[in-house]
Amino acid sequence: MSATMTSKLMVTPETQEKAALMERLLQGERITTIRHSGRWMDIGIICLAGFAGFTFWDLRPAHLVVTWLIFAIGVSLVRLTMSWTYGWFVLTEAGRRTWQDSFLALTVTLGIIWGLGGWLFFAPNSTVHRVALVALLLIVAAVPALALATHRHVYVSYLAAMFSPLMVRFISAFSF
Repeated sequence: MSATMTSKLMVTPETQEKAALMERLLQGERITTIRHSGRWMDIGIICLAGFAGFTFWDLRPAHLVVTWLIFAIGVSLVRLTMSWTYGWFVLTEAGRRTWQDSFLALTVTLGIIWGLGGWLFFAPNSTVHRVALVALLLIVAAVPALALATHRHVYVSYLAAMFSPLMVRFISAFSF
């Protein structure tokens, strides 16, 4: 390597400062995307939870369906409240990171709740209910795709938590 090439590859305090600034800006944009997309996502998830409760009400005891609805709607309402009140409490960089980590943890929790819903609402003797359940879970899986595009590991965790119980039910119901 020539001397000019080596000098171009050296990391200087100025380039480190620029990289840190760029990272903070990107982090801010990621949080903005989660906040704005997350609001509509949670409103949609609440509506879909109500639809699921109505559709599968006759399959399981009412107390199980109501309990599932309370958790699904409750977590979505917490996320919705976090999105709307973001500017009231989050003023520091550490606060933004804590907010983001909490919001993403609640997203995975929501995936777990919908996975339990897939387990709960699975009807091995009703093709119509199985198709409706799979369609509903596919919609719920697609809704957060935009908000979680920059957090692929969280999105994959969300999907795994959501679809694993349903896959187990399908395999166990139709094993040969």
